[in-house]
Amino acid sequence: MAQALRHRDSEGTVVPEDTVPEAGRDAARNAEAQDGQTSRSKQPKINSPPQEWLNWQCKMIAGVAVGAVFDVSGKKLRTIKAGWPDRRQAQSELLEVAQKALESSEVQILSQQTLSTGEPELFDYIAVPVVTQHSIYVVAMRIVSRSQSQQQAVVQLLQWGGLWLGTIFEMGFGATASNDPQSSDNSLLGKVLAGTSVQASCVELVNALAAELNCERVSIGFKHRLNIKLKAISQLSDFDSKRQLVRSIEAAMSEAVDQDTSMLFPASGDVQIPVTTAHSELQHQNGQLACCTILLQHNDEVIGALLCERDSAQPFSQSIQHKCENLLADIAPVLALKLDLEQPLIPTVLSDARSGLRKILLGDTRASRIKRAGVCVAAILIGLFPVQHKVVATASVEGADKQVLVAPQAGYIKSASVRAGDLVAEGDTIATLDDRNLAIERNKWLGELAKIETSFAQALGTRNRSEVGLLQARKQQAQAELDLINQKLDRSVLRAPFDGVLVSGDLNQSLGAPVAAGEVLFEIASLENYRLLLEIDEHDVAGVTEGQAGHLRISALPGRTYATTIKSVMPVAVSRNKRTVFQLEANLDETSRVLRPGMRGVAKINLGRRSLIWVLTHGLLDRVRLWLWAVGF
Repeated sequence: MAQALRHRDSEGTVVPEDTVPEAGRDAARNAEAQDGQTSRSKQPKINSPPQEWLNWQCKMIAGVAVGAVFDVSGKKLRTIKAGWPDRRQAQSELLEVAQKALESSEVQILSQQTLSTGEPELFDYIAVPVVTQHSIYVVAMRIVSRSQSQQQAVVQLLQWGGLWLGTIFEMGFGATASNDPQSSDNSLLGKVLAGTSVQASCVELVNALAAELNCERVSIGFKHRLNIKLKAISQLSDFDSKRQLVRSIEAAMSEAVDQDTSMLFPASGDVQIPVTTAHSELQHQNGQLACCTILLQHNDEVIGALLCERDSAQPFSQSIQHKCENLLADIAPVLALKLDLEQPLIPTVLSDARSGLRKILLGDTRASRIKRAGVCVAAILIGLFPVQHKVVATASVEGADKQVLVAPQAGYIKSASVRAGDLVAEGDTIATLDDRNLAIERNKWLGELAKIETSFAQALGTRNRSEVGLLQARKQQAQAELDLINQKLDRSVLRAPFDGVLVSGDLNQSLGAPVAAGEVLFEIASLENYRLLLEIDEHDVAGVTEGQAGHLRISALPGRTYATTIKSVMPVAVSRNKRTVFQLEANLDETSRVLRPGMRGVAKINLGRRSLIWVLTHGLLDRVRLWLWAVGF
């Protein structure tokens, strides 16, 4: 009883035991001495969690003579859940003040009260309602009389502790009787089963264990690859996985999992754990708390760990460790099932396949050995089975016939009727150049020719042979110039040389722009014949020869396959995306009206039949062989 009140009052000062009046302390000591043997004889050997909570509160607060926790039904006190130091005495003394607190829904403080026995010592009665999400409880105490600020400090301590009391009841421990040790386990298993997710079930579990075992913190984590990933911490709805504390807890759990044993730290009795580095570091970071790490096992496989921490003055014993192991033996399969249900489909299938394969390969039974031999024989037969060896190449479609249309002379663009991608027929007008200057020049030469013909007729009439010869030469010159102008006028209209598709060229946005003689304006490709330009990696080109067959799929037409034949291998290497490729020319064995020059896709070239294991490993072996030769082997 002679312990300081470890709490700050409303004025911010610590309330130690020496602030309690001397007479009150003596009365408390006398009451404790008189009731010591009686209370010890009446205390059950196994206290319920609410009783443990009340005992802890009464020890924390100096000068407590009587304490009680009442359960509420409607507006009346139903039963007394815990009493200190004796339930009967607590119920008879504190029932009235607890009922007042319940009816007013406020804290009740009766100061400077005397006992009916006529003793001169003064006491204070304090009753605090504790409201939780589902229930209401009342905590009442008779304490040695003290100042108002110290009374408020006691009230605050009871209110804070009341949060834990509500958690204890709501976790199902309120109905736990000392003669039914399995009821707590069953209630906790029901809470875990009722959780809507693994996270909710884990929160229920750690909060309940923290209250039942009087722990500062309880954490649970599950295996994630080779490490432990923390899932829940008691009294925390969320936490930062990057915090040093979280990493230290995960390291301590991993330490126990790696050694495949539950751990008490500091070790109890003669039990010696080989490696406790992570637990030592965790204890150093958290004020020398005692630790107990329990493994979660399902189907003889560790799926995670649970770590409990509490004051080193109350270290964990081996009996508590065994109790937790028995409790988690029933809960771990439930958590494992919930984890499997929350896993995506593909990881679940892969995990089941790995587990089945592990049982076959590592099992020591006769059936496992037979299965193992069967798997080895099947693997050898599958590896030797011949399959078609193919190499992959990127492909682009080009027209077999391709022609460019250039500007016949310098001029200006007058009109453009088609653009790249349009289909054209032979003789269709594609574009025209401005011919006004040519028309003027044509008229000029037409006039000059008419003038020469008139002079030529007059010379013939006068029979002037020399003049006739001169005019005849000038007439031929004018006719030649006129023919040249007519040809230029005709070529100023660009027409399609054959049926096909325009591969490039769009002059609709360049009307009136000047062009130079010989400038490329359009490219047209035939739709009748195509060729393929393949690019194949240098590691695969050695086995490719002319005449080999292959198949092509176009990115724009992935649902159809086209047969191809290698026509030639160009002995020229090209760099593409930091790798060296060789170009191959291939022919399409069939044509289609939906193909267009410029389409790209993927081609596979058949190189013959080889064993499956050779097809899967030859690329890696070739690279390793080349690397070994490069380094000198």
